Amino acid sequence: MNRVLKIVCLLLVLANTTLFAKEAKTKKKEPKNKQKTTAVKEEVVVEKKEKTVEVKKDDELLTLNSDKKYVLEDGIVSLEYIPSSGSIALAIVKEDGKKVPAIINKDITSFIALRVDNSYYNLNDLSRVEYGFEKNDKSMKITYTIKNLVSVEAFYTLSSSGNSKKTNILNIEYKVNNISKESHIFGIRAVYDTILGESRPSHFTTSLGPVLSESSFTNMEKTYWIISSNGMEAIEFLLHGKKVTPISKVILANKDVVSEREWRINEKVGRSFNSITSYNNSAVAFIWDDMDIPNGKSQSVSFVTAYSLTDFQMSGNPLNGIITDDEEKPVENTSKVLNEGVAPKNQQTPTVPTPNANVVAPVTTTTNIPSTQPKKDVIVDPSQIREEQLDPVYVQNLINKINALDPNDPNVDLNQIEQLKAELAAILKVIRSGQ
Repeated sequence: MNRVLKIVCLLLVLANTTLFAKEAKTKKKEPKNKQKTTAVKEEVVVEKKEKTVEVKKDDELLTLNSDKKYVLEDGIVSLEYIPSSGSIALAIVKEDGKKVPAIINKDITSFIALRVDNSYYNLNDLSRVEYGFEKNDKSMKITYTIKNLVSVEAFYTLSSSGNSKKTNILNIEYKVNNISKESHIFGIRAVYDTILGESRPSHFTTSLGPVLSESSFTNMEKTYWIISSNGMEAIEFLLHGKKVTPISKVILANKDVVSEREWRINEKVGRSFNSITSYNNSAVAFIWDDMDIPNGKSQSVSFVTAYSLTDFQMSGNPLNGIITDDEEKPVENTSKVLNEGVAPKNQQTPTVPTPNANVVAPVTTTTNIPSTQPKKDVIVDPSQIREEQLDPVYVQNLINKINALDPNDPNVDLNQIEQLKAELAAILKVIRSGQ
């Protein structure tokens, strides 16, 4: 019996000894396992860092090559060429060198469209259009080509007004070359996604007054120019004068309206600058249509843009000295800066503008007022303007009322017209001053 107990005790001792040995072995191996785990984690971290660096390098290469923007800049004018779409963007350069966007181009919202007979082409749709680019210190040229059909050259040339020491003018010309074997009817639509005026009650101003909603004009003989301004920086499109090709139509509307992929735009006068996809987002479309160009021939259209660091005046023509005064230095034909092109074809200016209910009649003019009804000078003190008079709906109704009164009608009270105009002038003064 004692022998059996001794054997059992011996087996228990051996079992405990084996167990302790395994635990000791396990404890010795544990640090190695921890070290191995740590090493794996470090490898993973290093791998992630390397990947991050690689991505950054790729981004830098992308920025420096395929997406590089070419800039034509002098004075207060900065024009950017965007090679990814063959389009442009415009900015105003402040005294401190900072740039204020004037024409933006997000998702090709500023572009050139072309009509060839009944077909529509977006020249910035590069899958269907070949393009080329040239630039020197004062000019830029972008060429768009539809093989065996047409090429369009867009010329952008910097200059300055007679009273400016800095470059503040950009002359723009589109030259349509018929490279097909037959004649075609062409049209040009230049769309610019403006931004400066979108922070104000009136997105645009013309020589006839503020524009508060969608509007269109069939010529610019009296409307003359369009200004987009944030109250300080401003861009002006001059669309009438001896250096400007008479235009077929101007449309001020939401950017989606003027971006329709059809030649005929379904504009609706009085509609707001809102759409389903974009709120308070306006743009301008300049259209030259029905250009009958024989094969092998060309025709050009041109206009002028001006830039300012202090808002243009509400009345008068800010570019009068450049365009209509023979004593001022002439604006150079833009096509001759980069190559010997054809000057814009002379055309007769239409004489009858299309009435527009969304633009106020001239506030300061005294022409066409019958002498039998002498008007009385009326001045409204801006401090007397009530808050409800600043409401856009009220202002629009006031404009409509002014336009409904014909100063040439002998039955119309001219004093009433002057009273309404004075009220509108006071309202605009309050809006501009931010009171």
